[in-house]
Amino acid sequence: VYLIFNDKLSLNLLVIFYCVGILTGIFIAYRFVKEHLENTFILSAIWVKQLWHFGKYVFGTGVSSLIFSNASQVMLSPILGSTAYTASQSVASRVINLADIPSQVLGDLLFPKSSRKENAGNKDVIKFFYEKAVGATLCFNIPVILVIVLFPKIIILILAGPKYYDAIPYLQIISISGVFMAFLKQFGVIMDSTGHPKINFFTMSIIAFVHLVTTYYFIQYFGFLGAAYALIPSHIIGFIISQLILYRYFGIKFLSCFRYAFNFYPELLKMVLDKEQWKTA
Repeated sequence: VYLIFNDKLSLNLLVIFYCVGILTGIFIAYRFVKEHLENTFILSAIWVKQLWHFGKYVFGTGVSSLIFSNASQVMLSPILGSTAYTASQSVASRVINLADIPSQVLGDLLFPKSSRKENAGNKDVIKFFYEKAVGATLCFNIPVILVIVLFPKIIILILAGPKYYDAIPYLQIISISGVFMAFLKQFGVIMDSTGHPKINFFTMSIIAFVHLVTTYYFIQYFGFLGAAYALIPSHIIGFIISQLILYRYFGIKFLSCFRYAFNFYPELLKMVLDKEQWKTA
């Protein structure tokens, strides 16, 4: 709203708007959950111990994910000697983050369902939840990735302007990672919710380490695009490891995810047609 009436937005004002948004979200969230809150405090050594053992691995997984997602941004400027590359990389990454929103939303929905006691120990239910969630994510991600690969110039022009056209090949390369991320994100959700945060932590740590090494050497050999190329082997290795683990624990088959993804399209089309018929009735 501010930018509608003003041309520029200062950094300090951006921070203020960010804080206002967070406070607004907290207020709205509290309105929804206050009736479920109990104003009691009970210190339980058993629960503290369980939460500590669970939390330390989740925290470690978060650190590994942070290293993985920011490795290229941190290494580009020192290795290539220019901050311009970091700016272009940041633009491309934001586009991919927008395309990854369905995966984040479905992950938030998947965790409480798969963490229920009656579901966490049922391999068939977990298998169905994972394959269905990844399939739903791919249903949205695949068309978005195709648009990014075919029309990157238009996307960069709209979101960043012509001065960031150098990010076009970078964007096209990393868009491929959107397919792998759909599998990896829901892997983390399933492993944490079913009581295997330690496995998730070690898996993400391996992926982060591989990505650090490949990013460092690929940037030196390939320059700016090396940061994008490094994502491909990192995601492939992460995909292989995660799918082997999921198959061993829950019998999950990644090809079933694509079957669910393509089955979603007729369902979506039917929903749209039914809605149009309802409007014209």
